[in-house]
This record gives sequence, structure tokens and C-alpha cells, in this order.
Amino acid sequence: MLVSGTEVISMEIDGSISLSTEAKVNYLEGLRGQMIKVLHLIEEQKETGYSPELFILGRLFELNSANDLFDGKLVNIIVKLNGIVTNYENLSFAEIKRQIFEIKKNINFLLKELKGR
Repeated sequence: MLVSGTEVISMEIDGSISLSTEAKVNYLEGLRGQMIKVLHLIEEQKETGYSPELFILGRLFELNSANDLFDGKLVNIIVKLNGIVTNYENLSFAEIKRQIFEIKKNINFLLKELKGR
């Protein structure tokens, strides 16, 4: 068992890894902030010259792995974020913003589910 602060990451007998509820909550809260960062990166791309693509692809890589630890409950988030990264240059900012806020809504739903509210 690995402990990070009060978060617990456990390795099961079958070799699988599981996260404590607290670790899942902390991950989702961080992810919510990262989704807002995606929105800002896309909005500021022309000013900064920084493409948001690598940041988004990094989140997708992470989400794909985390999805196993969340029993497949992150699929909707992965699909929406993948849609953004593959089409962001062809989507209006309003459309991207709508997708990001739908992702946030999914994250908030999962947080409520984990917190038992």
C-alpha cells in the first residue's frame, strides 16, 4: 500500500491498483481545474503562440489510465476531450466552452457520487 498524504493507493492481490475515495476526489478536483486551463489555453492560443494540443493530449493519456481506476466512469469525459483536441481548430470558442462545461458537469456529478451527496 502506498500512502501520499492521507490518500491511499492500494495494490490488490491480483496485481490491480485501487484508489481510496479521498484520492479519487482529489484527482477529480484537480482535473476540474485542468479543464478550465484547457479553455484558457485555447482562448489565448493566438496571443501566446502556444498550442493547447500537447496539454490536452497529456490529460487524455492520464484520463485513459485513470479510467480503469474509476471503473470506466470517465469515458464521457475522455470522449468529449478527445473531440476537442481533434477538432478545436474547427470549433468556435462557444462550442469548445460548452464541451468543457459539460465535462465539468460530469466531474461534479462524479464528485457528488463519491462524497455521497
